[in-house]
Amino acid sequence: SNRFDKFNGVHAYMTDNGFQAAAVAWFKGQF
Repeated sequence: SNRFDKFNGVHAYMTDNGFQAAAVAWFKGQF
């Protein structure tokens, strides 16, 4: 749940700021 909340926070952040590439790199880093 915490990981999911953390992902939602990053997703909202990257959507609001347009950092799609950075978010993809972060997401891949989680796995």
